[in-house]
Amino acid sequence: MGRAEIDLKPYIAALKMAKGLHNLPNNCALKRIQPSQNNCLANESSIIWENGKITQHMRIKLKNVECGELLIQLDWNETPNCKGLESEGPFFGTSLSLVNGPEFLVDPDP
Repeated sequence: MGRAEIDLKPYIAALKMAKGLHNLPNNCALKRIQPSQNNCLANESSIIWENGKITQHMRIKLKNVECGELLIQLDWNETPNCKGLESEGPFFGTSLSLVNGPEFLVDPDP
């Protein structure tokens, strides 16, 4: 099993500006993220306005394995008693979904 890192800061920044986005067309790109040393992106990833929410699809290259890539999708899901985006502390409530796979909860500010 390999490992990979992703930078959630651009996604969180897009979520914070979401209030004024409701008039955007579907699949409008809000930000494009290039592969770098700070992430394990296999190619460019766009943060998009999709069906009334902010989504990011990524192809991630795994490290410490002979070969392997994952397709993942980030979506923000509000949860009861969640600190949310308005608080100063760590954010909870982000759902990291493997495409056609299980969901994992992540803390984007460990």
